[in-house]
Amino acid sequence: MQERKIKTRNALFNVALELFVDKGIDATSTKEITRAAGVAEGTLYRHFNSKDDLAWKLFEHHYGNIASSLLKAKRQSSDFRETVESTVVEFCRLVDYAPLAFRYCMLSQHDFLGRVADDDGNPVVVIHSIIQDAIRKGDIPPGDPKILSAMALGIVMQPATFSLYNRLEGSLESHADHFIEAVWLILTKRGES
Repeated sequence: MQERKIKTRNALFNVALELFVDKGIDATSTKEITRAAGVAEGTLYRHFNSKDDLAWKLFEHHYGNIASSLLKAKRQSSDFRETVESTVVEFCRLVDYAPLAFRYCMLSQHDFLGRVADDDGNPVVVIHSIIQDAIRKGDIPPGDPKILSAMALGIVMQPATFSLYNRLEGSLESHADHFIEAVWLILTKRGES
């Protein structure tokens, strides 16, 4: 019984992800989701309180996966340079291998970011903590970790958006070295002439 519930929930998640990215959350009906998942419409309400609840849980899941992957990359690094490299590469891999999930997070972030906790389940908090630790340890010059986080994320996020809309040649990971160098320069060389 539990296995069937998990399979049904996963089917609803996968179908909703595709439909929400293709049509938008508001333009997608619960009837479309359940029909595509091959279940009765009432089944959706056994797993989620509403379509909004499904959309939120989908966002929370994928956004949390990004944070978990970045934390894992951070923990496997031995120094700050390696942390920069591993987190940038991991982010690029996530975009390359789960573009639909990343696109969903990008498209729905304005609806859901206000609900995301300021903890390790939030990719922005993970990047902020990496930079804050580097400043504290003297690995990078002092600065505002929030501004530096925004700058570092921007270096990777905008190309990721370009990649999703086929405005970059090759995989995002194939460009990771450029992003790593740009992030490194911003974090370590800012203010130098």
